[in-house]
Amino acid sequence: MFRVNLLLTVLFLLELILCVTSLSVDTLSWNQFDHIPLKHACSRAPYNVSFPFGSNISPGIGFSRPPPNTKSMVLLIHDEETVPVFGFAMLHWGVIDIPATAEFIPEDATLTPHMPIGSSELQNDLIEDMFGIVGYMGPCPMKGGQNLYRVTLFARNVTNTVLPTTGDASQLIITLLSDGQTLAVAESMSIFP
Repeated sequence: MFRVNLLLTVLFLLELILCVTSLSVDTLSWNQFDHIPLKHACSRAPYNVSFPFGSNISPGIGFSRPPPNTKSMVLLIHDEETVPVFGFAMLHWGVIDIPATAEFIPEDATLTPHMPIGSSELQNDLIEDMFGIVGYMGPCPMKGGQNLYRVTLFARNVTNTVLPTTGDASQLIITLLSDGQTLAVAESMSIFP
């Protein structure tokens, strides 16, 4: 467990080092460090939760100032509080191949034509019938405490990003930071409930 937490700390520091540009990511549906509104929480879960279910509405996400050589972007929303329980950071939303010219993803766009043209949504880690589902899955912490959710944007110098199919956010971040194709990283954080 200590090794996983140390790895996540090192990855966060690498993100800060890589963030030499002014790349920015903002949740348009709430302010950084605020509580995520209930409407963005999961609408069902295969385990007991300590809050009323939400509507699973994907948040609006804004991007700005990618580096000049950016060809695409990758967005990950993940929960690192799940590491002690599951052994990995849970992926709630992954979007790859977002065009460098995109400025935002509108609220409630998951699995609709309102996603940026050319982008693809990944399978998330919320288990339903033993398989994750493609698209956004809102915060869904087990009973007790608040969880920290990270919204991370990677500016990439490639048009198409190939990632492992595991969905494990920790592994996806390692891949994105170590493959030599990430130009900059930006991050925003919020809590739920």
